[in-house]
Amino acid sequence: MNKKILVIMISAALLQGCASFRQLESTRKEAVAEQQRAREMMSDLRTRMPVVKESSRQWINPRPVMDKNTGKTVPGCPIVIHTRQSITLQQVVQRITESCHIPVRITPDVLTYLNTSTTGSTQQIQGALPPPDASGMVPLAAIGASDTPQSRLPGNASSLSELNASGLTSLLNAVSSRLGISWRYDGSHITFYYLDTRTFPITYMDSQVAYNATVVSGTMSSNGSSGGDASDAISGDASNTQTTTVDMKSALYQDVKNAVTSMLTPGVGRMFMSTGFITVTDNPQVLETVRAFIEKRNEEMKRQVVLNVEILSIRKTRNEQAGIDWNAVFSDRTLGLSLGSTFTGAASDAITGGVSIVDGKLTGSKAFLKALSSQGDVSVVTQNSAVTKNLTPVPMQIANQQSYIESVTTDTTANVGSSTSLNAATITTGFNMTLLPFILPDSQTLQLLYSMSLSDKPVIENYESGGSKAQLPNVDLKTINQTVDLKSGQTVIISGFQQSGRRSGKQGVGTPGFFGLGGGINSENDDTILVVLITPNII
Repeated sequence: MNKKILVIMISAALLQGCASFRQLESTRKEAVAEQQRAREMMSDLRTRMPVVKESSRQWINPRPVMDKNTGKTVPGCPIVIHTRQSITLQQVVQRITESCHIPVRITPDVLTYLNTSTTGSTQQIQGALPPPDASGMVPLAAIGASDTPQSRLPGNASSLSELNASGLTSLLNAVSSRLGISWRYDGSHITFYYLDTRTFPITYMDSQVAYNATVVSGTMSSNGSSGGDASDAISGDASNTQTTTVDMKSALYQDVKNAVTSMLTPGVGRMFMSTGFITVTDNPQVLETVRAFIEKRNEEMKRQVVLNVEILSIRKTRNEQAGIDWNAVFSDRTLGLSLGSTFTGAASDAITGGVSIVDGKLTGSKAFLKALSSQGDVSVVTQNSAVTKNLTPVPMQIANQQSYIESVTTDTTANVGSSTSLNAATITTGFNMTLLPFILPDSQTLQLLYSMSLSDKPVIENYESGGSKAQLPNVDLKTINQTVDLKSGQTVIISGFQQSGRRSGKQGVGTPGFFGLGGGINSENDDTILVVLITPNII
């Protein structure tokens, strides 16, 4: 009976173990699948997108092609004007209406412009931009609202000394070019105008970039002494520092505003900028210049680049220790002597071998040999990919935060006692990098500004002075700040970070080199190599 119960219990345990194993194996497979999926996604992100795609089906461009001659096509009309006498704009408008039966309008800004004869100084008009009406004309209340005079050539330009033109389009072009105004046809009537208002989209978000990279190195020391008299005090400081600072500031919307302002007609043009839009009022020639600039700027700022960063930090270490650890007590108690090991630097994971002494006065004691020889090749590979737009910085950080005790203070109060307080601090170490790409216009080349720092985990050392205790973190820091020109798909290799350390020590009785009575020797070789690879892919 007992055997059957035992068999049942063992079977139940085995079945439970099989179920747990199946669950563990399923979890392991899911983890491997997710890891493989993540690797494939990272690989797809790092792979450059093809520039040309082939399609086996008919393709239609979804982006409409804008007609640059909008508003310049009028119905045919056999109107002919040949005169050597002066003719005003109003007379031309009357002839067009009578001959072609098309209504013609003259905006108020044209009349103001033609009737103003002054040569005042040119300057930019200040104030808010007046909203246009439904027909695109500036309201009458806004005309002449500023005390700033409009700049034009002196003389009465409201009339033409002579005019020779055949056909409606030829006549309109001749009149507008002679008077310095423009015309448009909207399907029902012709309009002569001087100023026009247009709104252009800004297809990227505003961002104010303040890039700062500072590298500081050097030492500073101070000393001083004082006597009983204040005049005997002596103090002094000595420092040797070197600082390299790179600053760059930019505001995207402000840059566009400054550029458009420089294009406006002095004393005439106005502009207003909001998030995502810029509204400009000026003559059509200036508006075309602004349109071309805004479209080109939008195209440049919308370009994107994939930045692939790979960091290899290789650290090669080799530690060797050897020594004899005596644990011997003389069997003759009359001697009253004992000898302990002076080899205090032996590692806890050192291999220990023992030899028993079986005769003589040291019977029962043991002599141990501790030896340690370790060598490690550590390769830390970190990969990170980021997608960013032109002139948009990308910060990358792979860091570790560690807390430590900055200071320990003890306050003593009479008749109360003492209280101890701990002041904690945090230090952040790891990999930090800032990348700022500038894609050159109409090119697959970019300028890459990068600043990086790499620090190992801190080594915390305990410090005590005068009853006060503190922990001091020691950090090895590596920094670099450079600008390079790269083509899409090229890789910049940042190397040259190599640090070597050689340390050795001896412990012995009598002399450091004699460790037969419980000493030892130790040595440590440490080589660190850092390699960073950056590959940009313009998409």
